[in-house]
Amino acid sequence: MIDRSTAHDPHMDFVFSDKTALQAVRFRHFMKDCRKIMGDAEKLDSTIDEERQAVLNFLEQIHQDILNNFDPKIVKFRKKRKIILADAALKDWD
Repeated sequence: MIDRSTAHDPHMDFVFSDKTALQAVRFRHFMKDCRKIMGDAEKLDSTIDEERQAVLNFLEQIHQDILNNFDPKIVKFRKKRKIILADAALKDWD
């Protein structure tokens, strides 16, 4: 549970580790149940930072791969469009 409230905007983030943690929370006593199972916020922050860095590294690698393998001479295939009509379909237009 991370409190990101400001003076005019109450805002909290709730992150549940798995389905069983979510099942332990009742709607009627939501805040009370969340406080019972609340974990370490610093561990969550460090995990978020690690995941953010992993995503940035992945995007950098993919971008570099695209730049290394880009060839402007390659042209996309163009699909030929075919219109197929049954013989009886045109007879209705008479």
